[in-house]
Amino acid sequence: MFGLTGGGCCDKDKVFLGLVACKDEEKKLAKLNDQERCHYVGDYCSKKLKLGFIKMCVQWKNSYCCFNSKLARIINEQGRPQLAKDWGSAESPQCKGFTPQEFQKLDFSKIDMSEFFGEIQQNFNVNFIQNQQNFIKDRITNNIVNLQNF
Repeated sequence: MFGLTGGGCCDKDKVFLGLVACKDEEKKLAKLNDQERCHYVGDYCSKKLKLGFIKMCVQWKNSYCCFNSKLARIINEQGRPQLAKDWGSAESPQCKGFTPQEFQKLDFSKIDMSEFFGEIQQNFNVNFIQNQQNFIKDRITNNIVNLQNF
């Protein structure tokens, strides 16, 4: 579990509006977000410009807590409220996971895992179908070869 910040500039091609290459941290964040492993904490002004007595924000950054897996993100998002554990602020996200004692206190019956199980089920079905297709193709090929050799 770790925190990442970024300007949100990276698209799938890892460039900012096609003009400037994104920073490594922003590329990593874009990849983890695509994998649904990050929780958005908030945004904050990361660069200010002083104009006389006025400070004006010239750059905003988004803050995220990213996890080792989608399941870890889901458990953290739904488990933290049970323990009154917050995410910290956008400038200082608190991405630390649960201690063993905190983990034992979680009521998993209140954690909705449908997002995680749906993905597993979808992947299982695709893999199962592909394996069955390959098996059938191999059987047909073997039967044809056996008939030719007969």
